[in-house]
Amino acid sequence: MKKPLISPHLEIYSFPLVSVLSIMHRVSGSVLVICSLSFPILFWYLMYDPNILRSALSHYFAKITSSLIIFSFTYHFLSGIRHLLLDSGFGFSLKTAYFAGLFLLSATIVASSLIIWVLIL
Repeated sequence: MKKPLISPHLEIYSFPLVSVLSIMHRVSGSVLVICSLSFPILFWYLMYDPNILRSALSHYFAKITSSLIIFSFTYHFLSGIRHLLLDSGFGFSLKTAYFAGLFLLSATIVASSLIIWVLIL
């Protein structure tokens, strides 16, 4: 009896950097939409229960959440600029795509770290 052909596991498959960046762009956009829709609910809840702001846990939770939102916004903004450059015809070679992807990641880390350092810490 023949053994059926099966596709390889995801553990041995390596996603290309360009596809990972595209997935991250969609995820960061979804995070921003969810956060922007949940802020009115959060403010409404805090209006009726202001004691929650006094706990140390909510202080650390607010710092972590704000940092993740800033990182998502910075990545989504810079990735959108990269997509505009791709739409204009720049960066279709594999070498340029990988360079632009690595530059995008490093610029996101630097820019979001500076924004977090100035605004939150």
